[in-house]
This record gives sequence, C-alpha cells and structure tokens, in this order.
Amino acid sequence: MKYNATVFQHQFPIVKTFLQHAVYYRLASAAYATYQVKDEYWVATINAHCLQAIINWCIVFGADGCNATHWKNLATTDGKYLLDDFRTQCLATLQITPKGWHEYWGQMTSFRNEYAAHRQLDSSCPVPALDTAFRIAHFYDKWIRKVILPDVFDEPSLHISEAKFTSNAKPLIEALMNQTKQMEETIV
Repeated sequence: MKYNATVFQHQFPIVKTFLQHAVYYRLASAAYATYQVKDEYWVATINAHCLQAIINWCIVFGADGCNATHWKNLATTDGKYLLDDFRTQCLATLQITPKGWHEYWGQMTSFRNEYAAHRQLDSSCPVPALDTAFRIAHFYDKWIRKVILPDVFDEPSLHISEAKFTSNAKPLIEALMNQTKQMEETIV
C-alpha cells in the first residue's frame, strides 16, 4: 500500500508516547489508591500523565483538520483504500460499531477540547476510560506494520513497549508511593 512515510515517522512515536503516559497514569493511580496517599505532588503527577495520554491519543486519532500527524494523513492522494482499510479493520478488531467509535472518539476529543488542551468554565466532561484508547493504539501498531510492508522499522511492538514501561515503572512508583505514605505517617 502507498502511505505517507513522513507522517508515519512522526505519528508512531506519538502513539507510543500516548501508551507510555497511559501506562504511568494507570500505575500511579492504582498505587495512589492502594497506599491511600494524600499528596498534591502525586495528584499533579497522575493528572499530568492522564492529560498527556489523552492529548497524544487525540493528536493521532482525534480531529483530523488540524493535526498533520492524524491517522488519515497516512493516505497519499490515491489512498482512499488505506482509510477504508483502517476503519473497517479497526471496528472489526475492536468489535465496535461506527456509532460506538464515534461515541468514544467524542468522549476523548471533548475531554481534550474542554479540559486537557483548553478550558471551558462550564465543562462537565468526565475523564474518559482509556481501555479503548489502548486497544486502538495496539490495533494501529499491528495495522501500520502491514501497511508499510515491504518497508520495516526497528521498533518493538507496542505490546512489548507497554510491558517494558510497566515493568520499569511499577516498582519505582510503588516504592515512591510507599515512601510518601511513610512520610505522611511520620509527619502526623
């Protein structure tokens, strides 16, 4: 398939960055709840990872009018097949309807537009669950590797990267969370 290599070269690292922040957000949120920490630093850190994850996801999968790295920009001028292939395979793989995709996409982009990247004073957008965003990122990883054939790139799969982010960060986050909890108990 023909694809825009320049877009891909910028796009894949953004999807990987989404995944990294999403993993750190999940790990830190879980440890914060487990250790029952009450600390502004951890709240700010957790929130920052959440916001960066959503912003990065939206750069590639959100509104397509303003982001040169949006997935639709992978298609060359004759690339309608590429766009249709992504839509069809993504929906089938995730087992969601076009309406389900649009609803999830709306949650992510509304949160980005009303809270993460901009602020609306009357925004009531809840933080979207990132499970579907993870699944879309992993689908994209498998799909793009087929699209670029016979080209290849020396980058591990996002499943491997996710496992590495988790194995490297989880013990660190838990140790720091535990230290924070111990400091809180000492101060009280």
